[in-house]
Amino acid sequence: MRKTMEINKQKLAKVKKILGAKNDTQTVDKALSLVIENREIEHAIKNLFGSLPNFETK
Repeated sequence: MRKTMEINKQKLAKVKKILGAKNDTQTVDKALSLVIENREIEHAIKNLFGSLPNFETK
């Protein structure tokens, strides 16, 4: 699917470098995959333990 979006150039460049992506399309695709994977991990942890651990320090 083709989609036209306005994306912050600095953020895109940083994410591209972090992910080692070859182009902008690959950068966005990898970033979206990471969001999906993180949600799946979050759901798995909730299913195993009933909730996510609270890592906040006071």
